[in-house]
Amino acid sequence: LEHLELYADVFRLAPPGAVVELGTLDGGSALLWLSLMDPKYPLFTVDPYGDKPYWTGGHMGQPDSYGDDHYVRQKVNLAQFPNHTHFKMTSHDFLRRVVGTDHWMAGSVGPIGDFAFAFLDGDHEGESVLRDVLNLKPHMAKDGVILIDNVDWQDGLNKIIAKVGPVVAEGERYIAIRSVV
Repeated sequence: LEHLELYADVFRLAPPGAVVELGTLDGGSALLWLSLMDPKYPLFTVDPYGDKPYWTGGHMGQPDSYGDDHYVRQKVNLAQFPNHTHFKMTSHDFLRRVVGTDHWMAGSVGPIGDFAFAFLDGDHEGESVLRDVLNLKPHMAKDGVILIDNVDWQDGLNKIIAKVGPVVAEGERYIAIRSVV
């Protein structure tokens, strides 16, 4: 997990505000965001779980199952944070049905959206990632940052992503773009 320090550096490029993570697994990266962010802002994680197959370590890794055991570990890992809310649904459904609705936190209500930072680590297929980026952009705060994981094996994905926002950081396995609204 040496890339987490790099991801922390990218996170610091974003303005303060709400955070969304699409693809959560056991909640490891969500713990990173929570350790870096002001607890007065919410973190929303989104993952449907449901025993879907995935490849550990990218497409050349080992097949594994992504199911209820991961969901339970995520809940245990993130349960202590009152500013965290998990949505057990697809990113598409979250962006279409939930963003813009109200969310209660610390005795006040506010809309879900206007994200300062977004981490995409769910479905790593090129079309899905691009759809998530395009659907997220209208809901990003000014100068918000979208960090996309596992672009190292995406044939040309980082070139496509670079066309939808200015690149603010990139490495062997990730790319981050700035949302300018």
